[in-house]
Amino acid sequence: MKTSILFFIFSPFFGLIKAFKNYKAVWAKNAIWFFVIFFGFTMYFPPGSDVDRYNAKLESLYYSPVNWDNFSSSFFSADYDGEVSYDIYAPIILYCVSTFTNNGNVLFGIFAIVFGYFFSRNIGFLFDLVPKNKMNIYLWILLISFTVTVGFWQLPTVRMWTAAHIFFYGAYIYIIKNNYRGLLIVLSSILVHFSFALPVAIFLLYFFVRIPYFILYVFFITTFFISEINVSVLGSRLESILPTFLLPKVKVYTDEDYGDAYVTYYSSFSWFMVYFRKAAGWFITFFLSYIFFSGRKFLAANLNFRFFYSFTLFFLAIGNIMNLVTSGSRYLLIAYLFAFATIFYYVQSNYNTVLEKWMRILSPLLVFYIIVSIRLSLDTISISTIFLNPFLVFFLDLPVVSILNAIQ
Repeated sequence: MKTSILFFIFSPFFGLIKAFKNYKAVWAKNAIWFFVIFFGFTMYFPPGSDVDRYNAKLESLYYSPVNWDNFSSSFFSADYDGEVSYDIYAPIILYCVSTFTNNGNVLFGIFAIVFGYFFSRNIGFLFDLVPKNKMNIYLWILLISFTVTVGFWQLPTVRMWTAAHIFFYGAYIYIIKNNYRGLLIVLSSILVHFSFALPVAIFLLYFFVRIPYFILYVFFITTFFISEINVSVLGSRLESILPTFLLPKVKVYTDEDYGDAYVTYYSSFSWFMVYFRKAAGWFITFFLSYIFFSGRKFLAANLNFRFFYSFTLFFLAIGNIMNLVTSGSRYLLIAYLFAFATIFYYVQSNYNTVLEKWMRILSPLLVFYIIVSIRLSLDTISISTIFLNPFLVFFLDLPVVSILNAIQ
Protein backbone atom coordinates (compact mmCIF):
# COMPACT_ATOMS: atom_id res chain seq x y z
CA MET A 1 0.00 0.00 0.00
CA LYS A 2 2.83 2.44 0.86
CA THR A 3 4.35 2.06 -2.61
CA SER A 4 1.05 2.74 -4.39
CA ILE A 5 0.45 5.82 -2.21
CA LEU A 6 3.92 7.16 -3.04
CA PHE A 7 3.26 6.71 -6.75
CA PHE A 8 -0.08 8.50 -6.31
CA ILE A 9 1.63 11.43 -4.57
CA PHE A 10 4.50 11.87 -7.03
CA SER A 11 3.17 10.53 -10.37
CA PRO A 12 -0.02 8.46 -10.68
CA PHE A 13 0.61 7.80 -14.38
CA PHE A 14 4.11 6.46 -13.70
CA GLY A 15 2.54 4.31 -10.99
CA LEU A 16 0.16 2.86 -13.58
CA ILE A 17 3.05 1.89 -15.85
CA LYS A 18 5.03 0.38 -12.98
CA ALA A 19 1.98 -1.58 -11.84
CA PHE A 20 1.80 -3.43 -15.15
CA LYS A 21 5.55 -3.98 -15.20
CA ASN A 22 5.45 -5.35 -11.63
CA TYR A 23 2.14 -7.17 -12.03
CA LYS A 24 2.84 -9.63 -9.18
CA ALA A 25 3.63 -6.90 -6.65
CA VAL A 26 1.11 -6.57 -3.82
CA TRP A 27 0.76 -2.83 -4.53
CA ALA A 28 0.11 -3.17 -8.28
CA LYS A 29 -3.70 -3.25 -8.13
CA ASN A 30 -3.86 -0.27 -5.79
CA ALA A 31 -1.52 1.74 -8.02
CA ILE A 32 -3.95 1.20 -10.91
CA TRP A 33 -6.88 2.12 -8.66
CA PHE A 34 -5.26 5.34 -7.46
CA PHE A 35 -4.41 6.35 -11.03
CA VAL A 36 -8.05 5.94 -12.08
CA ILE A 37 -9.12 8.13 -9.15
CA PHE A 38 -6.61 10.78 -10.24
CA PHE A 39 -7.94 10.50 -13.79
CA GLY A 40 -11.45 11.19 -12.51
CA PHE A 41 -10.31 14.39 -10.83
CA THR A 42 -8.32 15.59 -13.86
CA MET A 43 -10.15 14.22 -16.90
CA TYR A 44 -11.24 16.38 -19.81
CA PHE A 45 -14.98 16.63 -20.36
CA PRO A 46 -15.77 16.13 -24.07
CA PRO A 47 -18.56 18.46 -25.24
CA GLY A 48 -21.88 16.70 -25.77
CA SER A 49 -21.04 13.72 -23.58
CA ASP A 50 -23.02 12.39 -20.61
CA VAL A 51 -20.80 14.54 -18.43
CA ASP A 52 -22.72 17.66 -19.48
CA ARG A 53 -25.93 16.22 -18.06
CA TYR A 54 -24.30 15.27 -14.75
CA ASN A 55 -22.64 18.66 -14.40
CA ALA A 56 -25.88 20.48 -15.18
CA LYS A 57 -27.71 18.45 -12.56
CA LEU A 58 -24.90 19.06 -10.06
CA GLU A 59 -25.08 22.82 -10.67
CA SER A 60 -28.86 22.77 -10.28
CA LEU A 61 -28.75 20.87 -6.99
CA TYR A 62 -25.91 22.98 -5.62
CA TYR A 63 -27.56 26.34 -6.29
CA SER A 64 -31.15 25.15 -5.75
CA PRO A 65 -30.96 22.48 -3.05
CA VAL A 66 -33.86 20.09 -2.53
CA ASN A 67 -34.53 17.92 0.47
CA TRP A 68 -33.83 14.20 0.36
CA ASP A 69 -37.48 13.18 0.28
CA ASN A 70 -38.14 15.19 -2.88
CA PHE A 71 -34.93 14.03 -4.51
CA SER A 72 -35.43 10.34 -3.70
CA SER A 73 -38.93 10.51 -5.21
CA SER A 74 -37.24 10.44 -8.62
CA PHE A 75 -36.13 6.83 -8.08
CA PHE A 76 -38.13 4.74 -10.59
CA SER A 77 -40.68 7.57 -11.12
CA ALA A 78 -40.80 11.17 -12.35
CA ASP A 79 -39.30 13.73 -9.96
CA TYR A 80 -40.03 17.42 -9.41
CA ASP A 81 -38.24 18.22 -12.69
CA GLY A 82 -40.12 15.53 -14.60
CA GLU A 83 -36.98 13.32 -14.79
CA VAL A 84 -36.92 9.62 -14.01
CA SER A 85 -34.00 7.79 -12.35
CA TYR A 86 -33.98 4.16 -13.42
CA ASP A 87 -31.24 3.31 -10.93
CA ILE A 88 -30.00 4.84 -7.69
CA TYR A 89 -26.17 4.73 -7.60
CA ALA A 90 -25.32 7.85 -9.62
CA PRO A 91 -28.19 10.00 -8.27
CA ILE A 92 -27.18 9.30 -4.66
CA ILE A 93 -23.53 10.19 -5.32
CA LEU A 94 -24.58 13.28 -7.23
CA TYR A 95 -26.89 14.42 -4.44
CA CYS A 96 -24.23 13.94 -1.76
CA VAL A 97 -21.56 15.81 -3.75
CA SER A 98 -23.97 18.70 -4.43
CA THR A 99 -24.13 19.40 -0.70
CA PHE A 100 -20.55 20.73 -0.71
CA THR A 101 -19.45 21.56 -4.29
CA ASN A 102 -20.57 22.17 -7.87
CA ASN A 103 -17.23 21.04 -9.32
CA GLY A 104 -17.74 18.32 -11.94
CA ASN A 105 -14.19 17.00 -11.54
CA VAL A 106 -14.83 16.34 -7.85
CA LEU A 107 -18.01 14.46 -8.80
CA PHE A 108 -16.18 12.27 -11.32
CA GLY A 109 -13.24 11.81 -8.98
CA ILE A 110 -15.66 10.27 -6.50
CA PHE A 111 -17.28 8.21 -9.27
CA ALA A 112 -13.75 7.02 -10.12
CA ILE A 113 -13.24 5.62 -6.61
CA VAL A 114 -15.86 2.95 -7.25
CA PHE A 115 -15.11 2.47 -10.95
CA GLY A 116 -11.36 2.27 -10.32
CA TYR A 117 -11.69 -0.26 -7.52
CA PHE A 118 -13.50 -2.83 -9.66
CA PHE A 119 -11.48 -1.96 -12.78
CA SER A 120 -8.19 -2.58 -10.94
CA ARG A 121 -9.43 -5.75 -9.22
CA ASN A 122 -10.63 -7.24 -12.50
CA ILE A 123 -7.21 -6.65 -14.05
CA GLY A 124 -5.74 -8.14 -10.89
CA PHE A 125 -7.65 -11.37 -11.48
CA LEU A 126 -5.64 -11.85 -14.68
CA PHE A 127 -2.40 -10.82 -12.95
CA ASP A 128 -3.03 -13.54 -10.37
CA LEU A 129 -3.34 -16.26 -13.01
CA VAL A 130 0.21 -15.86 -14.30
CA PRO A 131 3.32 -16.91 -12.35
CA LYS A 132 6.04 -14.28 -11.92
CA ASN A 133 8.14 -13.67 -15.06
CA LYS A 134 5.88 -15.93 -17.15
CA MET A 135 4.08 -13.21 -19.15
CA ASN A 136 4.91 -13.39 -22.86
CA ILE A 137 4.05 -10.99 -25.66
CA TYR A 138 0.78 -12.76 -26.51
CA LEU A 139 -0.44 -12.80 -22.92
CA TRP A 140 0.36 -9.09 -22.73
CA ILE A 141 -1.70 -8.48 -25.87
CA LEU A 142 -4.63 -10.39 -24.34
CA LEU A 143 -4.27 -8.56 -21.02
CA ILE A 144 -4.19 -5.14 -22.68
CA SER A 145 -7.17 -6.10 -24.86
CA PHE A 146 -9.09 -6.93 -21.69
CA THR A 147 -8.00 -3.65 -20.10
CA VAL A 148 -9.06 -1.42 -23.02
CA THR A 149 -12.41 -3.14 -23.62
CA VAL A 150 -14.01 -1.09 -20.85
CA GLY A 151 -11.13 1.28 -20.18
CA PHE A 152 -10.90 3.89 -17.45
CA TRP A 153 -11.43 6.62 -20.06
CA GLN A 154 -15.03 5.44 -20.40
CA LEU A 155 -15.76 6.90 -16.97
CA PRO A 156 -17.90 9.70 -18.52
CA THR A 157 -20.53 7.01 -19.21
CA VAL A 158 -20.22 6.24 -15.56
CA ARG A 159 -23.34 4.18 -14.83
CA MET A 160 -23.04 1.68 -17.66
CA TRP A 161 -19.35 0.94 -17.37
CA THR A 162 -19.15 0.97 -13.59
CA ALA A 163 -21.96 -1.59 -13.63
CA ALA A 164 -20.02 -3.61 -16.22
CA HIS A 165 -16.96 -3.94 -14.00
CA ILE A 166 -19.07 -4.67 -10.94
CA PHE A 167 -20.91 -7.39 -12.86
CA PHE A 168 -17.68 -8.97 -14.13
CA TYR A 169 -16.11 -8.86 -10.66
CA GLY A 170 -19.10 -10.58 -9.06
CA ALA A 171 -19.40 -13.19 -11.80
CA TYR A 172 -15.69 -14.00 -11.70
CA ILE A 173 -15.43 -14.56 -7.95
CA TYR A 174 -18.67 -16.55 -7.99
CA ILE A 175 -17.67 -18.87 -10.84
CA ILE A 176 -13.88 -19.12 -10.58
CA LYS A 177 -13.37 -18.65 -6.84
CA ASN A 178 -16.62 -20.26 -5.58
CA ASN A 179 -17.32 -17.13 -3.55
CA TYR A 180 -21.08 -16.83 -3.10
CA ARG A 181 -20.70 -13.15 -2.22
CA GLY A 182 -20.23 -12.75 -5.97
CA LEU A 183 -23.91 -13.41 -6.57
CA LEU A 184 -24.87 -10.41 -4.44
CA ILE A 185 -22.34 -8.25 -6.29
CA VAL A 186 -23.77 -9.40 -9.63
CA LEU A 187 -27.27 -8.46 -8.47
CA SER A 188 -26.06 -5.06 -7.22
CA SER A 189 -25.06 -4.04 -10.77
CA ILE A 190 -28.75 -3.37 -11.46
CA LEU A 191 -28.67 -0.56 -8.89
CA VAL A 192 -25.87 1.10 -10.86
CA HIS A 193 -27.52 0.76 -14.29
CA PHE A 194 -31.03 -0.55 -14.85
CA SER A 195 -30.08 -2.24 -18.15
CA PHE A 196 -28.09 -4.85 -16.22
CA ALA A 197 -31.37 -6.56 -15.57
CA LEU A 198 -30.57 -8.43 -18.81
CA PRO A 199 -27.02 -9.62 -17.92
CA VAL A 200 -28.23 -10.58 -14.44
CA ALA A 201 -31.10 -12.55 -15.98
CA ILE A 202 -28.63 -14.33 -18.30
CA PHE A 203 -26.41 -15.11 -15.33
CA LEU A 204 -29.23 -16.53 -13.22
CA LEU A 205 -30.72 -18.47 -16.13
CA TYR A 206 -27.41 -20.14 -16.92
CA PHE A 207 -26.76 -21.23 -13.33
CA PHE A 208 -30.29 -22.46 -12.73
CA VAL A 209 -30.58 -24.35 -16.02
CA ARG A 210 -26.92 -25.41 -16.53
CA ILE A 211 -27.04 -25.65 -20.32
CA PRO A 212 -24.24 -27.91 -21.68
CA TYR A 213 -21.37 -25.97 -23.22
CA PHE A 214 -21.59 -27.72 -26.61
CA ILE A 215 -25.19 -26.47 -27.01
CA LEU A 216 -24.10 -22.97 -26.00
CA TYR A 217 -21.25 -23.11 -28.52
CA VAL A 218 -23.69 -23.91 -31.35
CA PHE A 219 -25.95 -21.08 -30.13
CA PHE A 220 -22.98 -18.68 -30.05
CA ILE A 221 -21.74 -19.58 -33.55
CA THR A 222 -25.26 -19.31 -34.96
CA THR A 223 -25.79 -15.82 -33.53
CA PHE A 224 -22.36 -14.72 -34.77
CA PHE A 225 -23.65 -14.99 -38.33
CA ILE A 226 -27.03 -13.33 -37.74
CA SER A 227 -27.20 -10.13 -39.77
CA GLU A 228 -30.60 -8.70 -38.86
CA ILE A 229 -33.46 -8.99 -36.39
CA ASN A 230 -37.03 -7.72 -36.21
CA VAL A 231 -36.50 -4.92 -33.71
CA SER A 232 -40.19 -4.10 -33.37
CA VAL A 233 -41.09 -7.68 -32.42
CA LEU A 234 -38.26 -7.74 -29.87
CA GLY A 235 -39.44 -4.42 -28.44
CA SER A 236 -43.01 -5.70 -28.08
CA ARG A 237 -41.77 -8.82 -26.32
CA LEU A 238 -39.66 -6.82 -23.87
CA GLU A 239 -42.54 -4.44 -23.15
CA SER A 240 -44.70 -7.41 -22.15
CA ILE A 241 -42.28 -8.74 -19.52
CA LEU A 242 -40.43 -5.71 -18.10
CA PRO A 243 -41.56 -3.45 -15.23
CA THR A 244 -43.63 -0.38 -16.14
CA PHE A 245 -40.94 2.15 -15.20
CA LEU A 246 -38.56 0.67 -17.84
CA LEU A 247 -41.01 0.87 -20.74
CA PRO A 248 -40.08 4.41 -21.91
CA LYS A 249 -36.44 3.36 -22.33
CA VAL A 250 -37.37 0.16 -24.14
CA LYS A 251 -39.61 2.06 -26.56
CA VAL A 252 -36.78 4.49 -27.36
CA TYR A 253 -34.13 1.82 -27.95
CA THR A 254 -36.38 -0.39 -30.10
CA ASP A 255 -37.90 2.44 -32.14
CA GLU A 256 -37.00 1.94 -35.80
CA ASP A 257 -36.59 5.66 -36.52
CA TYR A 258 -34.20 6.00 -33.60
CA GLY A 259 -32.32 2.98 -34.87
CA ASP A 260 -32.00 4.47 -38.37
CA ALA A 261 -30.63 7.70 -36.90
CA TYR A 262 -28.18 5.69 -34.79
CA VAL A 263 -26.93 3.79 -37.84
CA THR A 264 -26.58 7.00 -39.84
CA TYR A 265 -24.53 8.55 -37.04
CA TYR A 266 -22.09 5.66 -36.80
CA SER A 267 -21.78 5.24 -40.56
CA SER A 268 -20.13 8.67 -40.62
CA PHE A 269 -17.16 7.35 -38.61
CA SER A 270 -13.80 6.43 -40.11
CA TRP A 271 -13.32 2.86 -41.28
CA PHE A 272 -11.19 1.94 -38.28
CA MET A 273 -14.00 2.97 -35.94
CA VAL A 274 -16.34 0.63 -37.78
CA TYR A 275 -14.02 -2.39 -37.83
CA PHE A 276 -11.88 -2.36 -34.69
CA ARG A 277 -14.46 -4.13 -32.51
CA LYS A 278 -15.31 -6.50 -35.36
CA ALA A 279 -11.63 -7.44 -35.47
CA ALA A 280 -11.79 -8.30 -31.77
CA GLY A 281 -14.96 -10.31 -32.41
CA TRP A 282 -13.29 -12.38 -35.12
CA PHE A 283 -10.34 -13.10 -32.83
CA ILE A 284 -12.64 -14.08 -29.97
CA THR A 285 -14.76 -16.35 -32.16
CA PHE A 286 -11.71 -18.19 -33.47
CA PHE A 287 -10.14 -18.82 -30.06
CA LEU A 288 -13.37 -19.82 -28.33
CA SER A 289 -13.80 -22.30 -31.18
CA TYR A 290 -10.21 -23.46 -30.67
CA ILE A 291 -10.98 -24.12 -27.00
CA PHE A 292 -14.15 -25.99 -27.97
CA PHE A 293 -12.36 -28.35 -30.38
CA SER A 294 -8.90 -28.62 -28.79
CA GLY A 295 -9.55 -28.03 -25.11
CA ARG A 296 -11.97 -30.83 -24.26
CA LYS A 297 -9.61 -32.44 -21.73
CA PHE A 298 -8.92 -29.11 -20.04
CA LEU A 299 -12.64 -28.33 -19.89
CA ALA A 300 -13.35 -31.74 -18.39
CA ALA A 301 -10.60 -31.40 -15.78
CA ASN A 302 -11.34 -27.79 -14.74
CA LEU A 303 -14.96 -27.49 -13.72
CA ASN A 304 -14.92 -23.81 -12.75
CA PHE A 305 -13.23 -22.83 -15.99
CA ARG A 306 -15.82 -24.85 -17.92
CA PHE A 307 -18.61 -22.96 -16.19
CA PHE A 308 -16.89 -19.64 -16.97
CA TYR A 309 -16.34 -20.66 -20.61
CA SER A 310 -19.97 -21.78 -20.93
CA PHE A 311 -21.34 -18.58 -19.43
CA THR A 312 -19.10 -16.57 -21.76
CA LEU A 313 -20.54 -18.41 -24.78
CA PHE A 314 -24.09 -17.76 -23.55
CA PHE A 315 -23.44 -14.08 -22.85
CA LEU A 316 -21.72 -13.59 -26.23
CA ALA A 317 -24.64 -15.24 -28.03
CA ILE A 318 -27.13 -12.87 -26.38
CA GLY A 319 -24.69 -10.01 -27.02
CA ASN A 320 -24.57 -10.86 -30.73
CA ILE A 321 -28.36 -10.64 -30.86
CA MET A 322 -28.53 -7.42 -28.87
CA ASN A 323 -25.81 -5.93 -31.07
CA LEU A 324 -28.45 -5.69 -33.80
CA VAL A 325 -30.62 -3.45 -31.60
CA THR A 326 -29.97 0.26 -31.12
CA SER A 327 -27.44 0.74 -28.29
CA GLY A 328 -27.37 -3.03 -27.79
CA SER A 329 -23.69 -3.19 -28.74
CA ARG A 330 -22.90 -2.31 -25.13
CA TYR A 331 -23.89 -5.82 -24.07
CA LEU A 332 -21.53 -7.35 -26.60
CA LEU A 333 -18.70 -5.19 -25.27
CA ILE A 334 -19.35 -6.45 -21.75
CA ALA A 335 -19.34 -10.01 -23.10
CA TYR A 336 -15.92 -9.26 -24.61
CA LEU A 337 -14.59 -8.76 -21.06
CA PHE A 338 -15.56 -12.35 -20.29
CA ALA A 339 -14.21 -13.58 -23.62
CA PHE A 340 -10.77 -12.04 -23.20
CA ALA A 341 -10.56 -13.31 -19.61
CA THR A 342 -11.54 -16.81 -20.79
CA ILE A 343 -8.97 -16.86 -23.58
CA PHE A 344 -6.27 -15.43 -21.28
CA TYR A 345 -7.01 -18.13 -18.67
CA TYR A 346 -6.82 -20.89 -21.26
CA VAL A 347 -3.71 -19.64 -23.10
CA GLN A 348 -1.64 -19.16 -19.93
CA SER A 349 -2.65 -22.65 -18.74
CA ASN A 350 -2.10 -24.48 -22.04
CA TYR A 351 0.61 -22.54 -23.88
CA ASN A 352 2.16 -24.66 -26.63
CA THR A 353 3.58 -24.31 -30.12
CA VAL A 354 0.18 -24.67 -31.82
CA LEU A 355 -1.37 -21.94 -29.68
CA GLU A 356 1.68 -19.76 -30.24
CA LYS A 357 1.32 -20.17 -34.00
CA TRP A 358 -2.32 -19.10 -33.99
CA MET A 359 -1.61 -16.22 -31.63
CA ARG A 360 1.15 -15.03 -33.97
CA ILE A 361 -1.20 -15.15 -36.95
CA LEU A 362 -4.24 -13.53 -35.31
CA SER A 363 -2.75 -11.17 -32.73
CA PRO A 364 -2.56 -8.30 -35.31
CA LEU A 365 -6.36 -8.15 -35.02
CA LEU A 366 -5.99 -7.36 -31.32
CA VAL A 367 -3.14 -4.92 -31.91
CA PHE A 368 -5.50 -3.02 -34.22
CA TYR A 369 -8.22 -3.20 -31.56
CA ILE A 370 -5.85 -1.88 -28.89
CA ILE A 371 -4.52 0.99 -31.01
CA VAL A 372 -7.99 2.29 -31.88
CA SER A 373 -9.16 1.89 -28.27
CA ILE A 374 -6.20 3.94 -27.03
CA ARG A 375 -6.91 6.55 -29.68
CA LEU A 376 -10.43 6.90 -28.22
CA SER A 377 -8.93 7.43 -24.77
CA LEU A 378 -7.25 10.62 -25.94
CA ASP A 379 -10.64 12.35 -25.96
CA THR A 380 -10.82 12.34 -22.15
CA ILE A 381 -7.25 11.88 -20.86
CA SER A 382 -5.85 15.32 -20.07
CA ILE A 383 -2.32 16.68 -20.02
CA SER A 384 -2.67 16.97 -16.24
CA THR A 385 -3.52 13.26 -15.93
CA ILE A 386 -0.24 12.27 -17.58
CA PHE A 387 2.27 14.82 -16.34
CA LEU A 388 1.04 16.13 -12.98
CA ASN A 389 0.27 14.81 -9.52
CA PRO A 390 -2.41 15.77 -6.96
CA PHE A 391 -0.31 18.52 -5.39
CA LEU A 392 0.68 20.15 -8.67
CA VAL A 393 -2.92 20.02 -9.92
CA PHE A 394 -4.11 21.75 -6.74
CA PHE A 395 -1.47 24.49 -6.68
CA LEU A 396 -1.04 25.18 -10.41
CA ASP A 397 -4.76 25.27 -11.29
CA LEU A 398 -4.04 24.77 -15.00
CA PRO A 399 -6.79 24.58 -17.65
CA VAL A 400 -7.88 21.02 -18.45
CA VAL A 401 -6.75 20.15 -21.99
CA SER A 402 -7.19 16.72 -23.55
CA ILE A 403 -4.25 14.91 -25.09
CA LEU A 404 -6.05 14.94 -28.44
CA ASN A 405 -6.55 18.71 -28.37
CA ALA A 406 -2.92 19.22 -27.35
CA ILE A 407 -1.73 17.11 -30.30
CA GLN A 408 -3.95 18.95 -32.74
